[in-house]
Amino acid sequence: MGKLSVAGWTMAALAAAVAAASASCGQTPTNVPIRTFEGAQKVAVVCLQVNDPTTGLALPAVVPVEQNRCAPVAANVNASALPYHLFAAVTQTTRGELALVDLTTGNVVDDDRSTPGINFIPVGTNPTDVVESPDLAQAPGWTFVSSASPTKPGIFAVDNRRILGDAFDNAFAPLLLTDVPACSLPQQPVALAVAGGKVPGVDAGAPALAGTDTNWPNRQPPSTDFRIVALLAANGTAPATVVTIDPSFALASGNNAPPSGALPPCTILGRTALSSALPPTWTPGPAWPDGIAWVDGGVTGL
Repeated sequence: MGKLSVAGWTMAALAAAVAAASASCGQTPTNVPIRTFEGAQKVAVVCLQVNDPTTGLALPAVVPVEQNRCAPVAANVNASALPYHLFAAVTQTTRGELALVDLTTGNVVDDDRSTPGINFIPVGTNPTDVVESPDLAQAPGWTFVSSASPTKPGIFAVDNRRILGDAFDNAFAPLLLTDVPACSLPQQPVALAVAGGKVPGVDAGAPALAGTDTNWPNRQPPSTDFRIVALLAANGTAPATVVTIDPSFALASGNNAPPSGALPPCTILGRTALSSALPPTWTPGPAWPDGIAWVDGGVTGL
């Protein structure tokens, strides 16, 4: 009688386990969202020609062009086939990457479609700012990203012809960190800006011939006449400093880091140290009114 009871309980437990397994198999699996932005902070925009204006097919290589070519998309238009797309480059502080968003189609760009998930461009630890080089119609164009890495602070230059990886079936492979030219800074950068004009050495008609100019993807301008301006954070006894940097390091085919992993130093053309102390000749000016003064009967003339 005892053996039968044990056997009965065993069969009952087995049946319950089978029923529970069947129920769990019948449940809808939990959807795990694909990660996209993590610690998004700074943004810059760039206009790229990605499609042939006649066929609407993807070009062999994207072409940076002036921003006014990226016009707003009209209603009931297939935005994916438009020749010019406006992209937002967004720093990812958590992942040390640069994300791209196609503002023309409203899609986040997967820089490497051969790898699962949404993949972005690596640009160093803790990216703090991103800016675009000027006069994109005259040069390949670069996206400059500052990295406030505690051990290797510097600036990375992403070639805008390769900034989309293989997202648009172009001829370039996704960028690796070693593919991105970079230079080191003596202090952690806080913010970036660009100042200057055109980049000589590349004919102005190249963007208009993007669909037929097979030499365009391989062109590099011999020099640059704009400058990068960076605000560097105070570090120990070194005060916060504004420096002007030669962007020629962007012309390198990679960061050319030596085996030790150190980046070549940025060429600093000028520096201005900042101080919180007021100069001895400083005198306060007139007080600025705070808010709008109250007027009986309302304010006229606005």
